[in-house]
Amino acid sequence: MRKAKDKPESHLAKNLAVIGIVYSFIMVGLCYCEGGCTPSTPPKSQADIKQELVAGPKPVNNAWDASVIEVKLFLRENLNDPDSVQYLEWSPVFAYDEYWSVRCKYRAKNSFGALILAEKLFYIQNGKVVHFEDYEK
Repeated sequence: MRKAKDKPESHLAKNLAVIGIVYSFIMVGLCYCEGGCTPSTPPKSQADIKQELVAGPKPVNNAWDASVIEVKLFLRENLNDPDSVQYLEWSPVFAYDEYWSVRCKYRAKNSFGALILAEKLFYIQNGKVVHFEDYEK
């Protein structure tokens, strides 16, 4: 005669089987994607190759918000209240003389605690912001 409820061991066995199957799919997916799932970087232009010899590696705009980590780190170290910064707009990174440049529009608190709007051009060499200036349209 069968009992109405399964034994607790059978529930444990079913749960372990499901976890094993899910784990197997994840591992197969990771192994499959190891070489082919990452987006390939587009080939570098001759101009970018020459610029990298002078200015170092080209900074990259973040895929989610277009930010540039070199500028964010620079602002975190140099703003009066770095926790108040709100990034509003980023340009693509472009070559300018012996620098990589990017325009950033942001809002942050000044030394009086008032929010100010700023739009700056940042000049980057070898992964560091070396100069910045107000952006004039």
